[in-house]
Amino acid sequence: MIKIKTNHLNLDQIADSGQVFRWEKKAPGVYAVSAFDNVTEISASPEGIFVDSPEKDRKRWENYFDLDTDYSLILFEGRRMSDPFLSAAMEYGNGIRILRQDLWEVIISFLVSQNNNIPRIRKILAGLEEPGGRFPTAAELLSKNLGSLGLGYRDRYLESAAKWWLSRTVTEAAEASGFQDILGVGAKVEQCIRLYGQHKLDSVPVDTWIRKIREEDYNGKIPEWAGSRFAGAYQQYVFYYKRALKGELKKN
Repeated sequence: MIKIKTNHLNLDQIADSGQVFRWEKKAPGVYAVSAFDNVTEISASPEGIFVDSPEKDRKRWENYFDLDTDYSLILFEGRRMSDPFLSAAMEYGNGIRILRQDLWEVIISFLVSQNNNIPRIRKILAGLEEPGGRFPTAAELLSKNLGSLGLGYRDRYLESAAKWWLSRTVTEAAEASGFQDILGVGAKVEQCIRLYGQHKLDSVPVDTWIRKIREEDYNGKIPEWAGSRFAGAYQQYVFYYKRALKGELKKN
């Protein structure tokens, strides 16, 4: 069992922040987390979080939860902008971290997420899984009957992504500066891939919620935080906070 004690880490907030779809809530503060080709139980307590994994895997989990990034600095720089909406959002969701997820899984997850709701996204991704909750490789994905999973037009997107991935080395994919050669990847999905899959913290995925925030909370203007080096983290805070204000978090 691995114990991780750090500031600004809240499992519930991360689970509801829109960046990950293969966490399953088992009980209050307890999640079955699909990562590293396994399903691992992770629980929260006042003492920190507990990962049901051997001590030899500690560095991998610390990296997954992005412990090398100073979130106190992110919050400090956000407060310096004198932005009341951002300040309220950071206070409300200060346990959100940008997970360091597997790039291949992020590409597929956000292709599936387009014009989709969270329960259906989760169902489709569960249908793609290999035994034991392992996410399929690109070759395994191409061998599946994607038409049986309810993907609709997105099955072509997944086929395109798999072929794109197989045509590159892992290093080439990790260092890619753009992803719009993949069918179905537009500006929003590309920013999701950059933020959640490559940990580019200046990336800002603009979806209907972010557009709504600009219109309702920033008088139609692009907020100052959108141009900062931590824009992706600020996007997560305001996205989570706005959904809470609208009562959306209770629905998921």
